[in-house]
Amino acid sequence: QWCADTEQQLPHDERLDNTPMETFAVYMVASSILVTLILRADLWLMGIYLPADQIGHYTVAQKFSMPLMIILGALNTVLWPRASGVVAQQEAFALLRRTLKMSLLAALALLPYAFLVPFTAPYVFGTEYTGSIALGQVLCFRCLLSLIAAPLGAVSYSFGMVRFYPLMNLVQLAMVVGLNILLLPTWGPMGAAIALLANDTLGLIVIASLMGYKAYAARGGGPPCSAVAP
Repeated sequence: QWCADTEQQLPHDERLDNTPMETFAVYMVASSILVTLILRADLWLMGIYLPADQIGHYTVAQKFSMPLMIILGALNTVLWPRASGVVAQQEAFALLRRTLKMSLLAALALLPYAFLVPFTAPYVFGTEYTGSIALGQVLCFRCLLSLIAAPLGAVSYSFGMVRFYPLMNLVQLAMVVGLNILLLPTWGPMGAAIALLANDTLGLIVIASLMGYKAYAARGGGPPCSAVAP
């Protein structure tokens, strides 16, 4: 109720976000579709460019990243309800600082897993899967980047960045498809892993830069209210 009442008293540029719910939903659906295409592009293109045995190496490597993906999903499950209730800039940036520290510590703690556990591939799946070691390390490191980016992504929606995500995801999709087409014939499945790593690296850099700009621009601002219901 405070949010609804206060919204009428705040200048337009002091609100965290004033995106109508219908527009917010359209942007979210578009972004979700593009992200799904990004995450599926590697297997689709490997089916065109690579033999089945190399795809098998990639599939085995993915298994090592699954525990990290579960942790990432759990973090997002915790973050999203909290971030959706943020109504003030100071509260948003305080939440971002706390959760970013937590995700950085988690990523550092999981770094030994990302480096060491893929070495078990030949022992668990057979010596023919030795090639999955490096693949597993790259895919695990990519998950650690996603873990670091999760707080930035969750809080960024409070600042109206939902309008920007479909465009960024479209650029990421083009990059992932282009890198796969370029690298798969010569690098094999490692090309697909590098494409996903590049995708997450680009996303982290762009979101961190935009949130840094938002933080700089928000200095001296009042306690704005989000017009988008959680």
